[in-house]
Amino acid sequence: MSKTNSNNESKSKAKTAKSAEGMTLLDHLEELRKRCTWMFIALILAFIACYPFAERLMAILIEPMVLILNGGNFQFTHPAEAFFAHVKISFLGAIFLASPFIFWQFWAFIAPGLYTHERRMLVPLAFFSAFFFLLGAFFCFYVVFPFGFAFFASFSSTKMLFIPKISEYISFSLKLIFAFGFIFELPLVIFFLARLGLVSSNALRAKRKYAILIAFVVAAVLTPPDPFTQTLMAIPLILLYELSIWITYFLGTKENRPEKDTKDKDNKKKNKKENKNIKNTKKKANSAETISTNKTKTNSIKKDAAKADPTSDTMAKETNSVETNLTNTPTESDTTKKTSTVKKVSATKKADATKTSTVVKKEKTDIVKASTKKIVSKKNPSSKK
Repeated sequence: MSKTNSNNESKSKAKTAKSAEGMTLLDHLEELRKRCTWMFIALILAFIACYPFAERLMAILIEPMVLILNGGNFQFTHPAEAFFAHVKISFLGAIFLASPFIFWQFWAFIAPGLYTHERRMLVPLAFFSAFFFLLGAFFCFYVVFPFGFAFFASFSSTKMLFIPKISEYISFSLKLIFAFGFIFELPLVIFFLARLGLVSSNALRAKRKYAILIAFVVAAVLTPPDPFTQTLMAIPLILLYELSIWITYFLGTKENRPEKDTKDKDNKKKNKKENKNIKNTKKKANSAETISTNKTKTNSIKKDAAKADPTSDTMAKETNSVETNLTNTPTESDTTKKTSTVKKVSATKKADATKTSTVVKKEKTDIVKASTKKIVSKKNPSSKK
């Protein structure tokens, strides 16, 4: 499987190399022009769809500030200011509505420089790009706006009233929404670089302190010049950086840890197999030793039985059957039991043999006595008379 994957990757690299070499700078510029025109068309269509709902979108956007003003109103001092406020809010809705298509066009422009196995990630990348962008915008609206506007409105007094202008409020809100939307793209960008092999988790961990410093600098540039909103942007940015480290660790191509894990798993499996084999060999050796000891014991029993009664073939057959039963059992407890039974059998056979031998001797003596009496009676017939 690994050879086939390497062959497929080499073929895909060759194809992409040919396609990349075939495109000149003018071709890339032409591709960029096409993608930009498609983005512009999508934004125009989304703007047309969102403009009838501009009043509702305006009410949603100014809701955090209205809650802080306790029913206060916004103001506009220029005649066309309210109209351009509706245009801006419709443009914001159009960007949210067309964001999946816009990000798809962006990743499609990068596609000619990617391998074929890397181009398969374009659709998920476009989807998650829009997802993280909207997630950052919602985080800004529901978390940053309430705390930030409350902080700014706390400086108002009886001599210095806070009456926000609608154009300045919308510009300020759009700036923060787009800033948070783009910084939430950090995990996706680092994931893309990790899949290309340009970034590793170890390098990101080593540069963590510089990343924290850059996070506060970026937050200072993108937010108003106050420490409150700066920290509200810097803290999520640092957390996203930590999330990017873990994403790179699990999904990066230059990571050594997954290979080590697989090697460790393989080594553990091999060690388990070796341990099983060692245990089996030990069991076999122990069983062989017990069998050999049982054979020696049975041989000694045979010799003892042969000395007691050499003509007893039945006892030898029974001891052989006991020996075969002993060889089939590898455990020591069974062998000890069966050797004890062999000893008992041999003892009983010895007793039987001694009894039969004594009976035979008695019969022989009786026969001899009877024969001697007959001979004596034949030689002396007068004694009988």
